[in-house]
Amino acid sequence: MAERFNRMNKLCIVATSGLWIVFMAYLVLKKSVSDISMGTIVSNFVIVLVCFVINIAIYLKNHSSKWMKL
Repeated sequence: MAERFNRMNKLCIVATSGLWIVFMAYLVLKKSVSDISMGTIVSNFVIVLVCFVINIAIYLKNHSSKWMKL
């Protein structure tokens, strides 16, 4: 059972990381095409990086259980 939770947690982290990368690319492309404030881009980048670090820390601790699953 723990192996299943571990795989699901890994899938969730990979999926959310991929979405964050797409979102950051969207912000950069939107800045190059239209007028979006630099503060919006920087603050979103900071939030995404903090969430990414938290996700990696959770994954590296590897506490797979019934409470950490999709």
